[in-house]
Amino acid sequence: MNFFLKQKIWFFIALFFITLNIVLLFFLFFNKHRFGKREHSQFSFEHRFQKDGEKKMRHLFFNQIITDSLNFSNKQKEDALAINTKYNALKDSLMHLSEQNKDRLTTLIYAQNPNKQSIDSVSKQIAVISEQFNVIRLMHITEIRKICSLEQNTKITQLLTNFNSNRKFHKRRD
Repeated sequence: MNFFLKQKIWFFIALFFITLNIVLLFFLFFNKHRFGKREHSQFSFEHRFQKDGEKKMRHLFFNQIITDSLNFSNKQKEDALAINTKYNALKDSLMHLSEQNKDRLTTLIYAQNPNKQSIDSVSKQIAVISEQFNVIRLMHITEIRKICSLEQNTKITQLLTNFNSNRKFHKRRD
């Protein structure tokens, strides 16, 4: 009888491991976030600027959400498009400049004899560009708010708060 009891235990242990393997294989093949597929945009100049079409699509997608969610009139849509075009061009040029400086900084850091003054200078330039980028974002939102009604301003505050909380969530996951 002891022999049959041991056989049953081994059967259940084997069944447990087979089930565990099937579950793991299921997650491996059907998981939305596949391992090894993530692109590291902070390390790749090409990722940020050779995919200009995708970057423009993100701008258009954000603009579409704003105009649809706030029920903009045709006049407001035209004004918003002009504002967005102006500020998105400014932001893109600053991002391009920032990436050039980051590439320069990387080159300086990995040089055989790194020059501390050059590294500090480029680092400060990157910080200034980042500050300018934030000022442009603020001016962009301020101009969008100027064309909104009081009710739309309340909605845009909620919308931007939701975007910001989603952005923080995605940053934590990376």
